Amino acid sequence: MQRRLDGAYANVDVVQFILREELGLPGALQFQPTLPYTSSFYRLSSTQHPALIDTFDAWLVDNGDWLDALRRLRGLHGAR
Repeated sequence: MQRRLDGAYANVDVVQFILREELGLPGALQFQPTLPYTSSFYRLSSTQHPALIDTFDAWLVDNGDWLDALRRLRGLHGAR
């Protein structure tokens, strides 16, 4: 944005959120999918509390439509 960098490595959703919500500059930086990048996901696991994992899995299924709407509202890429 100040023409001092040619590229940066950061989470696309986080950068777009900060540009839009914190800086008031939506779209000021663009993701370039032709350059090398990685995708990652958050994971939840537990060997001590498997029932908690089952409960959370069920909650994700039961609330999938709401979560998708929330992702769209916030401009996140994780919608299923």
